[in-house]
Amino acid sequence: MKSMEYQTKKPVELKASSFDLFWVWTVTPPADLNRAFDVAMAEHEADNFIQVSWVVEKQFWLVGRVNILRVNAIPIQYMEEENPSTELR
Repeated sequence: MKSMEYQTKKPVELKASSFDLFWVWTVTPPADLNRAFDVAMAEHEADNFIQVSWVVEKQFWLVGRVNILRVNAIPIQYMEEENPSTELR
Protein backbone atom coordinates (compact mmCIF):
# COMPACT_ATOMS: atom_id res chain seq x y z
CA MET A 1 0.00 0.00 0.00
CA LYS A 2 1.23 3.49 -0.79
CA SER A 3 1.63 5.99 1.99
CA MET A 4 0.74 9.66 1.83
CA GLU A 5 4.43 10.58 1.98
CA TYR A 6 6.10 11.39 -1.30
CA GLN A 7 9.34 12.57 -2.77
CA THR A 8 9.49 15.42 -5.26
CA LYS A 9 11.48 15.48 -8.46
CA LYS A 10 12.76 18.48 -10.36
CA PRO A 11 10.12 20.73 -11.99
CA VAL A 12 9.14 19.96 -15.57
CA GLU A 13 7.49 21.81 -18.43
CA LEU A 14 4.96 19.84 -20.45
CA LYS A 15 3.96 20.91 -23.94
CA ALA A 16 1.17 19.90 -26.26
CA SER A 17 0.19 21.57 -29.51
CA SER A 18 -2.23 21.37 -32.41
CA PHE A 19 -2.51 22.99 -35.82
CA ASP A 20 -5.64 24.31 -37.56
CA LEU A 21 -5.23 24.74 -41.32
CA PHE A 22 -6.72 28.06 -42.46
CA TRP A 23 -8.09 28.46 -38.90
CA VAL A 24 -10.90 25.97 -39.62
CA TRP A 25 -9.68 22.40 -40.25
CA THR A 26 -7.82 20.69 -37.44
CA VAL A 27 -4.87 18.84 -39.00
CA THR A 28 -3.35 17.37 -35.84
CA PRO A 29 -5.01 16.00 -32.70
CA PRO A 30 -6.15 18.79 -30.36
CA ALA A 31 -3.80 19.88 -27.58
CA ASP A 32 -5.06 17.83 -24.63
CA LEU A 33 -4.07 18.44 -21.02
CA ASN A 34 -4.80 14.83 -20.00
CA ARG A 35 -2.63 13.41 -22.78
CA ALA A 36 0.24 15.75 -21.81
CA PHE A 37 0.03 14.57 -18.19
CA ASP A 38 -0.12 10.89 -19.17
CA VAL A 39 2.99 11.19 -21.33
CA ALA A 40 4.84 13.18 -18.66
CA MET A 41 3.92 10.68 -15.92
CA ALA A 42 5.38 7.86 -17.98
CA GLU A 43 8.52 9.80 -18.95
CA HIS A 44 9.29 11.00 -15.41
CA GLU A 45 8.08 7.87 -13.57
CA ALA A 46 5.73 10.03 -11.49
CA ASP A 47 2.59 9.08 -9.61
CA ASN A 48 1.12 12.58 -9.65
CA PHE A 49 1.92 16.29 -10.01
CA ILE A 50 1.80 19.21 -7.58
CA GLN A 51 2.00 23.00 -8.03
CA VAL A 52 0.49 22.84 -11.51
CA SER A 53 0.10 25.95 -13.66
CA TRP A 54 -0.66 26.23 -17.37
CA VAL A 55 -0.84 28.74 -20.20
CA VAL A 56 -2.62 28.43 -23.54
CA GLU A 57 -0.78 30.21 -26.35
CA LYS A 58 -2.26 30.81 -29.82
CA GLN A 59 -0.03 31.73 -32.74
CA PHE A 60 -1.64 32.97 -35.93
CA TRP A 61 0.16 32.31 -39.21
CA LEU A 62 -0.80 32.94 -42.84
CA VAL A 63 -1.80 29.31 -43.34
CA GLY A 64 -3.47 28.67 -40.00
CA ARG A 65 -3.31 28.73 -36.22
CA VAL A 66 -1.09 26.85 -33.78
CA ASN A 67 -2.49 26.17 -30.29
CA ILE A 68 0.22 25.54 -27.71
CA LEU A 69 -0.49 24.30 -24.20
CA ARG A 70 2.39 24.80 -21.74
CA VAL A 71 2.16 23.24 -18.29
CA ASN A 72 4.64 23.70 -15.42
CA ALA A 73 4.48 21.15 -12.62
CA ILE A 74 6.49 19.26 -10.05
CA PRO A 75 6.29 15.46 -10.41
CA ILE A 76 5.99 13.41 -7.24
CA GLN A 77 6.41 9.75 -6.44
CA TYR A 78 4.70 8.18 -3.44
CA MET A 79 6.88 6.26 -1.00
CA GLU A 80 6.22 2.58 -0.52
CA GLU A 81 5.00 1.77 2.96
CA GLU A 82 7.21 -0.80 4.64
CA ASN A 83 4.87 -2.94 6.76
CA PRO A 84 5.47 -6.51 7.78
CA SER A 85 3.26 -9.12 6.21
CA THR A 86 -0.28 -9.06 7.58
CA GLU A 87 -1.30 -12.67 7.24
CA LEU A 88 -4.29 -14.00 9.15
CA ARG A 89 -3.48 -16.82 11.53
